[in-house]
Amino acid sequence: MRNNLTVVTLILLIGIALLMLGLKCPWEKDDDDDDVTIGSSGILPNAPSGLTADAVSSSQIDLSWTDNSNNDDGFKIERKTGAEGTYAQIDIVGPNITSYSNTGLEIATYYYKIYAYNSAGISAYSNTVSGTTTWAISTIGNSGGQGSNYNISIAVDSNDKVHICYLYYPPFNDINYATNVSGSWVFTPLDNVDIEAHPSMTLDKNDKVHISYNDDSVSYKDLYYGTNASESWVHTTIDETGDVGRWNDIAVDTINKVHISYLAGIYLKYATNITGTWVTTTVDNTTEVRNETSIATDGNNKVHISYMDYTNKYLKYATNITGTWVTTTIDNSGTVGGNSSIIVDSNDKVHISYYDYINKDLEYATNASGVWVTTTIDSADEVGGGAIARDLNDKIHISYYDMTNKALKYATNASGSWVITTIDSAGDVGAYSSIAIDSTNKVHIAYQEIIATDGNVKYATNK
Repeated sequence: MRNNLTVVTLILLIGIALLMLGLKCPWEKDDDDDDVTIGSSGILPNAPSGLTADAVSSSQIDLSWTDNSNNDDGFKIERKTGAEGTYAQIDIVGPNITSYSNTGLEIATYYYKIYAYNSAGISAYSNTVSGTTTWAISTIGNSGGQGSNYNISIAVDSNDKVHICYLYYPPFNDINYATNVSGSWVFTPLDNVDIEAHPSMTLDKNDKVHISYNDDSVSYKDLYYGTNASESWVHTTIDETGDVGRWNDIAVDTINKVHISYLAGIYLKYATNITGTWVTTTVDNTTEVRNETSIATDGNNKVHISYMDYTNKYLKYATNITGTWVTTTIDNSGTVGGNSSIIVDSNDKVHISYYDYINKDLEYATNASGVWVTTTIDSADEVGGGAIARDLNDKIHISYYDMTNKALKYATNASGSWVITTIDSAGDVGAYSSIAIDSTNKVHIAYQEIIATDGNVKYATNK
């Protein structure tokens, strides 16, 4: 008993001495000892390695890596957008998984890193990789000869399938209609008159196609209309009173009635079947109109037309929202208004893109604020014209031709401010573009590629 007390006393004296010296007793528990256990379940997994990123489409990046651990519970994937972005976890995959597809992406550069985890904690990070989604670009048809001058139209149906019409100029002078509804591109020639020109296309609420065009032969200069609404193509002569039909555009309203703007000589005319029969009206005969017209309808089935007053070199706008046609000068700041394109948003506000011939800029006008406001979108090079569309959030998208660099460009305010992107610069591309937005706000653009004296129709999408 005495010996036991002596041992206990000795241990206590040693402990007191160590404490006085600021040292830890051998039997004192470390604060971190709770995290260290014996057995495989307490061992941290090894870090994955060899992470790669492959942008397989305009909206998908595929990741793959090497699994270096046999005790992990899975992998956690982190991503940031752009070099200045912040990493955040986007998903978790199970053990023994060594690949991952990141879908639904926008056009951007994305950075990725991953780590393994188990009940003991997490591994070190893998290497960091990046992948950049780009527009998917393809050639869908040959327009022949001089290409499709001002003659490409694109539309997207309720199933997000694409429809394109264009002029197959020399040697056939036919309108071609192309669609990928079946999963691959199918082409249909719409041969109705001697020399077809200036086709414009739209879709109705039932995904039926409507095309306006004119006969540009010496003998006949008439306005025509074709549709497959009855399942087979039917063509109708709309106006044959003189030299009519050039620079036409077409729109379909909420009740599937058709509206067409076009030129009669040098004046602006309008045709519609809203009453059940075709009726034509002269909208503006006070000024000379030579360039493209553009037409859109609003939620009340009223009509809006943009065009260039060639006499004064102004951008003009016509509408029948009051019950009669009223024309307004929107921009008189110089030689402006060419290649105009018009769209009406869900609030029945109007948006117009157009070309400034003097400054060679892309311009944009809207009355969204209640008054007309004009903005220069792109003045970097000789650019302009093109086509305009809106998405489901009423954000604006414009495709247009960079004449200096022979490239297709795209501008949008979807982020809240205008962002400009070069989509295709391979050769001489981008002229006579047309743009459409699908049900997921993805963009689809058809445009021309010039190759010597030949021309192709190309298609770009960020879907």
